[in-house]
Amino acid sequence: MTLMLADLHTMKVGTVLQKGKRKRIFLGVKGMFAYYRTPSSKSITGENLTIFRKWLLDAKVVEN
Repeated sequence: MTLMLADLHTMKVGTVLQKGKRKRIFLGVKGMFAYYRTPSSKSITGENLTIFRKWLLDAKVVEN
């Protein structure tokens, strides 16, 4: 299943997304930014939705 931007608004906080070997723990969307962290880093990263969308297109939900 391909994830879309609309899926981010209904996705639970803490959902683990994976694309290849990269994992991102989804924290939420506010304005034009998607916030996430990686399992190895505890810092929060905010990324513009247009850039995050490119990564999201081939990502899969690993844990919910």
